[in-house]
Amino acid sequence: MANDYWVGIDLGGTNSRLAVAGTDGAIAARAAAGLSPLDPADPVESLLRQWDQLRRQAESAAPAGRLAGVGLAVPGFVNSAAGTVSVLPNLFGDARDIPLRDRLARRWGAPVWIENDVKAAALGELAQGWGREIASFIFVGIGTGTSAAAILDRRLWRGARGQAGEIAFALTGREFLGQDFGEHGCLESFASGYGIGRQFAPGADGRAAAQAPAVFAAAAGGDARAARILADAWDHLAVGLSGAIAMLDPEAIILGGGIGSRPEPAAELGRRLAAAMPFFPVRVLASRLGAEAQVLGALAGARSLPAAGAAS
Repeated sequence: MANDYWVGIDLGGTNSRLAVAGTDGAIAARAAAGLSPLDPADPVESLLRQWDQLRRQAESAAPAGRLAGVGLAVPGFVNSAAGTVSVLPNLFGDARDIPLRDRLARRWGAPVWIENDVKAAALGELAQGWGREIASFIFVGIGTGTSAAAILDRRLWRGARGQAGEIAFALTGREFLGQDFGEHGCLESFASGYGIGRQFAPGADGRAAAQAPAVFAAAAGGDARAARILADAWDHLAVGLSGAIAMLDPEAIILGGGIGSRPEPAAELGRRLAAAMPFFPVRVLASRLGAEAQVLGALAGARSLPAAGAAS
């Protein structure tokens, strides 16, 4: 319908961002807010109330119309077929299989699409970024954590259990066989904001006592140890991606996220892959969409839903 509109939501660890788009696909309005503490008795209800407020704020600045669909980009393990989310300890504790899609669909009376945030970012890149030129690529989001998504012949590859791209758990050396890296995984323990900060300044509790930007700044200032930690991170990332490159033969690796969007990772990773994998001349590129990738992917997902009916 001519007055239909779609909503995309990017749920972060500390905030939510919402965008409204009309039939032309252009964003008509936005809203964003930090996450307020969730009620432990029903954290989903608390979260949905916050999204109600963001929706009202954005819709007040957009033309009136009918909500045709909603797209959700959320961190954690997402079962897109079932519409559930697991492993979001900062929001939902130890709860598993949270029916976030169906709860929101019933509340807003519109079909809802849900996907992991990095997979959504890859779909955003496909729709409005490098994907306009590149049909097959691996999108790697490097922020506090590290994850990836594979776009093959313009389609998202989810894998048998929907967890394709969870490269945080890739082993980057045979010496790590048998080691338990816990929730972070082997690669993420070195090549992520968490890993870089922890390698530079491990806290007494085993977590990072420094933030990755401080390590970049120290390296730029001539700190040899900081530079070595960053070089080690790019080594681990190159090793962790090498198997995926050999198996999938993508045209490009596209880096996003707070760290991945910096200029250093693309240059350093590209140099390592060119030297180690000359038969796979993969391009290493920074995302064209930056922090917009997730919400644009959520909107693309919302617009892919059937025009009417219940959540699927």
